[in-house]
Amino acid sequence: MIHPIVHPKILTNLAKLIRALCEPPMITVYLMAIFYMTGLLTALDQITVVLALLVVLPLASYLLADFIPQVRRRGPEGKRRIAFYVYPIGYILAVLYALLFSVKTITFKLLLTYLISAIFLVIFNKVLHIRASGHTCGTVGPYLMATFSLGLGYGFWLGIAVVIVIWASLYLGRHTVQEIIWGAVCSILGFLIAFVLL
Repeated sequence: MIHPIVHPKILTNLAKLIRALCEPPMITVYLMAIFYMTGLLTALDQITVVLALLVVLPLASYLLADFIPQVRRRGPEGKRRIAFYVYPIGYILAVLYALLFSVKTITFKLLLTYLISAIFLVIFNKVLHIRASGHTCGTVGPYLMATFSLGLGYGFWLGIAVVIVIWASLYLGRHTVQEIIWGAVCSILGFLIAFVLL
């Protein structure tokens, strides 16, 4: 009998850790850190709004879910459902902020990319009933934005995040290859429309 090099339980825990560290809000933090450290986006007021609406609000929805009995009973799936609706709210508020106040072009394109990607996710999942991976969408988009704005060298680490998130999702059986592809399509469309064409 051939024993696996790494115990399956270790791989399972690793996959869960990867998905936790690469939740879309966390990837947003990494993207903003890259933009700030490279000087691409240094306006602290705009960074604060982005982090509040694209990071804190979605993460707060996970905590809120623990206080809603109907959601708590459904476990992780219930939390994901809550987050699925909270994410777009944060994106809409963020884009409204960008429209009402004078923000840098990079900030507006970033926020619009998130919003349009989320719209495509809703269309695929709720209208077309084609399951698209939100995790994949939330990693591919930032990778594309970092690479397009700063080059492959800066996008490299987010590219690593894309690869390991895909592996973790497949290993845990959270998504199929098709669902991952559709999630990537949503973010690619959002990126092309908001970040490249505008």
